[in-house]
Order: sequence, then C-alpha cells, then structure tokens
Amino acid sequence: MWGVYWTGEVRLTSTLILWLLFVGYLLLRGQAGGDRDATARFAAIVAIVGAIDVPIIYKSVEWWRGLHPKVLKVSGGGGLDPAMTRSLLVCTVAFLLLFAALYLERLRLGRLELEVAALEDRAARIEDGREAMA
Repeated sequence: MWGVYWTGEVRLTSTLILWLLFVGYLLLRGQAGGDRDATARFAAIVAIVGAIDVPIIYKSVEWWRGLHPKVLKVSGGGGLDPAMTRSLLVCTVAFLLLFAALYLERLRLGRLELEVAALEDRAARIEDGREAMA
C-alpha cells in the first residue's frame, strides 16, 4: 500500500513481535520431550509477554508518530451504520453457534476417549488373567 515491502513502523514491528511470540508459544507447548513443568512455565512467561504486547500494538498509533493516520476522538454520534450493525450481530451469533457446536463435539469426544481408556484397561486386566471373563 505504501510502495514498500516492509517499513520500520512501530505497529507493524510490534505485531511481528507478537506473531513471533505466538509461534514460540505454540512450539513450546507442542514440545513432547523434556521437563514438562519447566516447558509449561517458560511457555507461560512467553504468553504473558505476548499479552503485554497487545495494548502496545493497540496504542502505538497514538503513542508514536508513524505511517498510520492519527486516531480521531469523536464525542457523541458516530458508531456503525445500521446495515453494518446487523451484519456484525449476524456474524457474532453465527460464530457463537459454531463455537457451541464445536464445544459440544469436543465434550462428546472426551467422553468417548474416557470410554476407550476404560475398555483398554479392562481388556488388559482380562489378558493378564486378573479378571474372570463375564
């Protein structure tokens, strides 16, 4: 948009830092080997630093001079156009319904995982001869 691939603009740079922190967090949490408690503690520190970066990104337009235009403070009035408000509400409701469906599916999957673990445990006990076949 500004005719360059990358500028040293504060909002872009702080967003890049947040993205790198997020990738680092996901890599740390996905690590299978090593000391799990130490890895989880270090990942929590990375997440806290990332959370601190979010308000910096949000306020960077007001705090530092850059390529982004200044934010105008409008008293009274303003707001979304009614058509945009309807679209926002429809999208919000659709997202909440999708979240509820995915959450219920995850609960069902968790129950099935517990059932499979119980069946595997029972099969192992039968195989070892600890439990008489019913």
